[in-house]
Amino acid sequence: MRHFTVFGNAFALLTAAAVLGALQAGCAVKTVDDSDVLGTQDAALVEDDGEASEVETDAEAGLEDPLAGADAANPLATAGAAETDAELRDRLVKNPGRFFTPAGCVVTTVDPSANTATSVFTSCVGPYNRRTYNGTVVTTWSRAAGKLTVKHDAVGFRVDAATVEHHATITYEKSGATLVRTRQAQTTGVTKKGKALSRSVTMSTVFDPAARCTTRDGSAETTVGDRSHSRTVTGLKVCGNRFACPTAGTIVLQRKNGESVTLSFDGAAAVSVSSPRLGRPVRHALQCIAAQGAAASPSAN
Repeated sequence: MRHFTVFGNAFALLTAAAVLGALQAGCAVKTVDDSDVLGTQDAALVEDDGEASEVETDAEAGLEDPLAGADAANPLATAGAAETDAELRDRLVKNPGRFFTPAGCVVTTVDPSANTATSVFTSCVGPYNRRTYNGTVVTTWSRAAGKLTVKHDAVGFRVDAATVEHHATITYEKSGATLVRTRQAQTTGVTKKGKALSRSVTMSTVFDPAARCTTRDGSAETTVGDRSHSRTVTGLKVCGNRFACPTAGTIVLQRKNGESVTLSFDGAAAVSVSSPRLGRPVRHALQCIAAQGAAASPSAN
């Protein structure tokens, strides 16, 4: 049985592969594999996005949030622009121990005069015990107009069997009671399956601490091997704990030749999958906690 649930920030943000991983044999939905439902070309599109998203999300969860002064329980709620530089430097040194094991596997050296921190990872097991991290990340930060901007740069960094060059610029700011995180990132390298990877992402994440809801909007351009596609996320909203199902939103994957797969969420432990090749939307079960009052998930196709 194959599951690709990917954890980013404080909640489960399901990638296309996470969603369609439930279509594998032996899972909650009784189908054999993605290609039996979607067709070979659509299944390849989903697989490409899943493979690229896995690498990028591992970088986001492991190289960005822990090195931005975030809190392991809720990264979005803590890297605020109101902190002093001294408080941020203290977090940058102490924080990785909340995310990585064994203790001391991340050594961080801070240069206060340049607002720069250099973190060296040596066989560190990362968030949720999912991946092992090895390499060096240089983090710099600046403040302007009520915003905190943090940059992360890593070259030749290894996440399990994947090797990446990763550059991310993240801006944190408050908008009323909500927190807004704007992220631009470029990731290149080789996936754990040995495929060449290039991905450029722009994503805005809004966190409402009172409702404990996270909403994402953004896009990505991706090349895996010799195949390219775009990914558009619109209103992907998750409330509650990190195992909660998305209560709203869509993910659209598209090739330049017009091939596309659309995933739609409504709070149920299921996703609506549509594609020109399918002819009509079909629903498939997800392994997540449904929102209260949401429709029941399908037990089979």
